[in-house]
Amino acid sequence: MIAAAACALLALAQAPGTAPAPVPPPAPDRPAHGEGSNPDVDRRDASRAAREEELVSDLVPKPISPEAIRAMAIELGAAKGPSEAIDALIAQYDSQAAKEHARAMLQVRGRLGAGYRAAVATGTLDQVPGPELSALLEASAAWRRTLAAADDSLLRRIALMRTTDATRCAGVLAYERAVERDDVPAWDAGAALRLPDLLDEARIAPDERRRIEDALEKHWAAIAGAIAARRAVIAEADLERARLQESWGPAWQLTATEQVSDERLRQLDKVSARERATEVPLRDANRAAAAALLRMLVPEAADRVRDAADRTLWPWLFEAERSLADAVARVTADAGHAYGDPLAAMLHELDVRLAATRRELGKRASRAEELGTIVAAAESGAPASELVPLLEAQVRLHELLLRRLRLVTDAAVRMQQACAADPRAKSLLDERVDSARARSRAIAWEMRGIASRLAELNAPIPEGVPIPEEPAPGVPAGR
Repeated sequence: MIAAAACALLALAQAPGTAPAPVPPPAPDRPAHGEGSNPDVDRRDASRAAREEELVSDLVPKPISPEAIRAMAIELGAAKGPSEAIDALIAQYDSQAAKEHARAMLQVRGRLGAGYRAAVATGTLDQVPGPELSALLEASAAWRRTLAAADDSLLRRIALMRTTDATRCAGVLAYERAVERDDVPAWDAGAALRLPDLLDEARIAPDERRRIEDALEKHWAAIAGAIAARRAVIAEADLERARLQESWGPAWQLTATEQVSDERLRQLDKVSARERATEVPLRDANRAAAAALLRMLVPEAADRVRDAADRTLWPWLFEAERSLADAVARVTADAGHAYGDPLAAMLHELDVRLAATRRELGKRASRAEELGTIVAAAESGAPASELVPLLEAQVRLHELLLRRLRLVTDAAVRMQQACAADPRAKSLLDERVDSARARSRAIAWEMRGIASRLAELNAPIPEGVPIPEEPAPGVPAGR
């Protein structure tokens, strides 16, 4: 990812009196001079062009094409009706979106070079604060509002055309359009959850899936609305941040007093906090939809979905057992039945033992907020009485995770001993034993810290939760 600097620039950067950096020979089959003589520049230019196109597509998302509108009509069973109705929908949508899209594209493309600059080290396009960036982001935010309104109007009208021949519900179409137009990565795993992925994990028959999709109509619409609302807030926050930096001027940090600097940084933090807060409604909508889905599935399918959701939301809870299973697969691939069968039996036994607490692990994880979220709540002024239950939920989750890690460690040690005669297999399992023990030490350290915070808040440790003791001086770090 790191772009190489041009050789000539490297030579010019040498301090006086130092030897110039050696110039590598030209790439094979490339002319030493003329067009194509510098493959690094070629690659850098191509990369920048691709990044610019990606950025423009994000800043000025395209309207729904006429072909896509007709495809929606077919999925809703409306294609058998008069084509004039679909033609009228397309014409009205085009009148709302086409001219504004062209105007937004012109404004954004015209200012792209002034508002963004390619970083030398990574090639990413970074914002350049100033009036041109502000104008560019204002045009982007305005276009997004126009497009969202046009999309909503189209989707409402086309939903009324649905017939009994429909193969999809209007809510799914609205969800898919919101994802295509507005979806952005989320820090919160609950906000990053995707309902179609959970339906895939259920592995149910197509007819049953369509029935469930229809029954989840209001949830599709709620998630789509949360995705769209989140993107609107992010766009406005990005614009506000740019306007603040424009008003402060370039390199304002050089001459600002400490008080002014602190105040401005607080302003930027508040803008970022608004962006982060947009994940909460999306997380809630996703969780409500997942809960509704689980109620509609038979137990076996519900278990598959619940497991997939948990592993998406909290992958770190399952990392030790997953990595041990990967090590067993690698040993089996190398050694075959000699070690594969015994290790597979040990792994199955571990899975059975872990299954006894699997449901409880998901429950405790669902009640626990990340420590970073708890700290952020405290910094924003949340009273101590609100933080105590959050800390208690965290320590309960850690207690169960520590118990499960002990099972993983015990299994890894037995596997390690079984493969003692094979250096390669033993080395792989040595790593897993060390990793499981390291995870256990880290969890124990966190539990002791949370217990200290609870004591400082005059709150007792939850009943039945033993807090690991501090390691005695001189105890080897690997134990």
